[in-house]
Amino acid sequence: MVTNEDRLSRPSLPYAYEFEAGDYQGIIDCVEAHGFAIARNVIPLSLALELRDDVIDTVAPGGWPADVTDFTFHGLIEVCPAIWKLFETEHYLPFAQASLGESLTILRSAAIIRAPGSQGMRWHSDTPVKAGNASDTLNMNARSYSGTMYLTGMQPDDSGLALLPDSHLLDNPAPPGFVYSEDRKLLHRADDEQRRPHADMDVPGMIAPIAAPNDRVFFHRYTFHGVFPHRGQHLRISTGGVSFRPSHVKLDVEWELSDRARQFIASAPAKYADLVAGYVGYPQDHIRQPIQS
Repeated sequence: MVTNEDRLSRPSLPYAYEFEAGDYQGIIDCVEAHGFAIARNVIPLSLALELRDDVIDTVAPGGWPADVTDFTFHGLIEVCPAIWKLFETEHYLPFAQASLGESLTILRSAAIIRAPGSQGMRWHSDTPVKAGNASDTLNMNARSYSGTMYLTGMQPDDSGLALLPDSHLLDNPAPPGFVYSEDRKLLHRADDEQRRPHADMDVPGMIAPIAAPNDRVFFHRYTFHGVFPHRGQHLRISTGGVSFRPSHVKLDVEWELSDRARQFIASAPAKYADLVAGYVGYPQDHIRQPIQS
């Protein structure tokens, strides 16, 4: 696990991309200019480790099964109590308010777990393109970038993230030897007539950021990114905690509130009632049950 005291070699770039947690404007400006930023020490390390354990207890209460290498769990805040503790920290809610406005509504919450043997993930952006697709519907109504905490730390060998700086700028061409798909969702080799999505972490100009469990990695939804294969020995657990939308942005979705979402809204702490008002959750058929080993 990568900690604040155990940094690997960090990418060197001609501009600052690492910021103190309280430098909200610096983080926002860097994401807008270069498509990503890293905020250091966003939450106490002890809380990051508590979240790590709570995510696993929630998603795989009987232990992680050997035959599962990749798992995404939507609606995490609905069933993972430790997520609420993020709102009590110095910078978590204030940063969201600095970037979106004072009045917020919880939009989505998820965890992604990758186990040793995971093949990682191909190069892509989070550009919303499919009408009626739940993830794209929520992405269309989120702020233009996400912020993820890698609760087990992040480095390339442990299924770390790869990013292509400045790829969020729509007038920027693809890296040499590559082309973007027409919807700017995928990356292909220019000489591949079949236009297969590119999955190798060998794209010119890419970087592989290093992060501690209590850091937060922000990247624009148009920024191209991929995930290295997992060659480590431990689970890689990531979550943004929650994503928000401004409360004045009303969401007209095609699904009904799930029973789990209704229970979540009803049981939310009273002081956070405004944050859950208007919460839409995920469609019932997107809700995955905890893994049973």
